[in-house]
Amino acid sequence: SFFLSIVNLADGVIIRNNKASSGKWGQIDPKANITPVGIEISGKNVLVEGNVIQNFREGMHLMNIRDAHVRNNTMVNQAWMSIWRTGVSYGSNDGSNLTIENNTIYNPHVTGLLFNGHSSGVIRNNNITLFGTAIEIQQGSAGALNGVAQPGNKITRGSGSPSGAIGGNINSNGPV
Repeated sequence: SFFLSIVNLADGVIIRNNKASSGKWGQIDPKANITPVGIEISGKNVLVEGNVIQNFREGMHLMNIRDAHVRNNTMVNQAWMSIWRTGVSYGSNDGSNLTIENNTIYNPHVTGLLFNGHSSGVIRNNNITLFGTAIEIQQGSAGALNGVAQPGNKITRGSGSPSGAIGGNINSNGPV
């Protein structure tokens, strides 16, 4: 159900350079909506970078988290959303000081990013390609994005049918 789930509220967790798919590389998985989450992470002083996540219902959950950096990841064909800052937060892990930057998000079927619960930080310089009625960033609960700056994101609205991978090509190392 999960590729990777680290929800122990640890300090200093690093998730780097993983490759996960609920289906075959380079193909849109028709069952992605029943495969829950690529990466689920909590804690403080967290770094999530260089990962390739393809064909899950949700690409990444950020819950019970603060002082987190999510950067240089590639998320392709998530059935619901690519990054979800969930509303679950406890004590000092309250969703503050998040940096989500330089990620490539391709074809999330509902939204690129969904925020529930108060957060603060920045969402910047992400390349997001959307098809159909999908939206860039969604505020799932009132005030969830009030403390989040959003400069420099590049949004592209694709037409026709999306490819299985970014650029339509894929090899054994992931999207190219």
